[in-house]
Amino acid sequence: MLESGDDFGTKPVGTGPFKLLSWAAGDRIVLERNDDYWGGRPPLKNVVFRSIPESVTRLLELERGAIHLLEFIEPQSVPKVRQNPELRIYEEEGMNVGYIAMNTQRPPMNDPRVRYAINHAIDKQKIVDKLYGGLAAAAKNPLPPTLWSYNDDIEPFEYDPEKARALIQEALPNGFAEPLTLYIMSNPRPYFLDPKSVGLAIQSDLEKVDIPVNTIDNLEWQTYLDAVLGGEHDLGMLGWIADYPDPDNFLYVLLSKDNAKKPASNIAFYKNDALQELLLEGQRESNQEKRVEIYRKAQEIVRKDAPWVPIAHVKDVVAARANVVNYKPHPLTWKHFWRTSLTAEAAP
Repeated sequence: MLESGDDFGTKPVGTGPFKLLSWAAGDRIVLERNDDYWGGRPPLKNVVFRSIPESVTRLLELERGAIHLLEFIEPQSVPKVRQNPELRIYEEEGMNVGYIAMNTQRPPMNDPRVRYAINHAIDKQKIVDKLYGGLAAAAKNPLPPTLWSYNDDIEPFEYDPEKARALIQEALPNGFAEPLTLYIMSNPRPYFLDPKSVGLAIQSDLEKVDIPVNTIDNLEWQTYLDAVLGGEHDLGMLGWIADYPDPDNFLYVLLSKDNAKKPASNIAFYKNDALQELLLEGQRESNQEKRVEIYRKAQEIVRKDAPWVPIAHVKDVVAARANVVNYKPHPLTWKHFWRTSLTAEAAP
């Protein structure tokens, strides 16, 4: 590993059921079976991960049998897949959150009344109903409801355009000096299956209550990340998938003072001393019941300060050929193919 130096991240090693055979950046990763795997010989000889940017092309490749599994399927395509006897849909409750972060270090986002107004202005339920095709639930907390310590007693911000207008009038009686800038990711992620449509719906909702918004929606993924992690946004679209099932992996990573430094994982650049102390206490505490109370209180602080608009918690959804056997989506979006196999497909 030391010999790889800066290339360490592109030269994986390990003792899993598959070994790296080849990696063409931006195109595909090819794995081969590890016949010496301690847990038993996998049924599949090779596993190929392909990068296919266009959603229409991805679905066509699945339909014609060029690929066997498809993630990041657009919600509007799910009924078509369900109606195809050669295909099927796998669903698993996800452990994720998609959100709009408000850059609390930039006026007027540093005014909580403006942040409250933005929360009241966005019709999250309508967005989920129309743009997620039944594959998501509207969010009110930074934690997903599938994670322990989720605080369901917290009241969500109700959709209330009149309240949003009143708060803006109170905070900015002369209106906005200039439009807010909303950064919209250009590629789908598990928490934003159709990010541009979601972003444009949010822009529309905000403009209905006289919050002017300009969008930036054409950046390559790494350029986009550099921009929002660097704090160039007023409003930034991002999300999180659990690395491991612990509230610390959401709250500390995404909302602690420690991570509000550029390049920041706390892209709201939100800083609250009471929250910080709770999060550090949660890391020190080993008693599960005490940790539950710590993180429930932490969610209350976040609700009060409103650095985000939590948008959705999305199911992990994968479309597959009907001949894929023993595959199951994972709530952390891990891909497990150790026991997966393929049966012969019927001739057309």
